[in-house]
Amino acid sequence: MSNFMEILSGIPINSVLRERIELLKEIYVLKEKEIDELRKKLTQSEKEREHLLKQLTEQSETKQFVEYLGAYFKKNHKGEFEQVVYCPKCKLSTFDAINAFNCPECHWRSPFESYELPKIIKELNDSQ
Repeated sequence: MSNFMEILSGIPINSVLRERIELLKEIYVLKEKEIDELRKKLTQSEKEREHLLKQLTEQSETKQFVEYLGAYFKKNHKGEFEQVVYCPKCKLSTFDAINAFNCPECHWRSPFESYELPKIIKELNDSQ
């Protein structure tokens, strides 16, 4: 805007054009303020969106898993529980390590032994 005004300042203009230029300057300033307000609103909306997405993810994760005997279990597409033990902290699948399930990320260890898994899955499926 300042470059434009510098160019205009060197051109002789009549009073009507000068008034219109002043009006355009005022409109420009108002539009700049509107743009700043819209940017602030957009930033706030993006923060709210991220917060809502985080809440939605957390809610879907809690619905996805079922806590039982200190571990998490998940249903498959048939609605039956998988033969997989998930870490309650990381929600990662664990591995069978010497009669217990361990998390590869945080090293959580299941409170039950691996030979008990079929019985636990049966209990979970029967409780539905």
